[in-house]
Amino acid sequence: MMDNEKILKLFKQFAGDPLDIHGLIVKPVKVEPWNRSSQGVNMYFRVTNPNDVSYFSPIVENNIYEETNDFSEFINSKIGFGFVPSFKQGVYLNEELKSKIQKVFDLVKVIEFTTGTPFIGYERYKLFIESVGVSTAYWDEESLYIINNVKVVRAEKNGEWWDPKVVQREYTEVFLPNKESYWETENLYSEIDYILNDYPLFVDPWVTPQVITTPSLSNNFL
Repeated sequence: MMDNEKILKLFKQFAGDPLDIHGLIVKPVKVEPWNRSSQGVNMYFRVTNPNDVSYFSPIVENNIYEETNDFSEFINSKIGFGFVPSFKQGVYLNEELKSKIQKVFDLVKVIEFTTGTPFIGYERYKLFIESVGVSTAYWDEESLYIINNVKVVRAEKNGEWWDPKVVQREYTEVFLPNKESYWETENLYSEIDYILNDYPLFVDPWVTPQVITTPSLSNNFL
């Protein structure tokens, strides 16, 4: 097994130093053995974002994995990788992408939904909303969540004005739990998929972006 410094130097020659991953600058900084009994090593990278690129970190990791995997085959040694703590993991949206998403959110003024069954009858609701901003939520290796933070300005039930608190609970506690997790993504915010397709570090066949609404009542109703 070659020494750690030699592995680092050879990797830089093999893959480039630094790596440019769709605008992110990724620099290998050190190599450490897994443990005394293992023949593998961990390679650590520093990621900087001088171009303010939007990204989802598992997709960044997939790109780095491809490089380290090719290199491990080249030197016939197992290689894992990690990051120095400065790398912000999860979802990062720059102001340009936030603005594009916000424009989609601003167009969604009403959420219409129906609850009930043929046996007990149907109730038809409308939540009139106003977007107050874009944020991100929990994520895992295969999914990311973008949130439309909204305030509910009024509500209707069967064509009549209704208590917004009641209608909001019907939406979040009765209607949505009986739908697929991506119902809002497909029915309210489908355009966002097309926007994200223009950002390489959000495009991966194994990753599913989801957009969800987080409502709060307008001050008029509190």
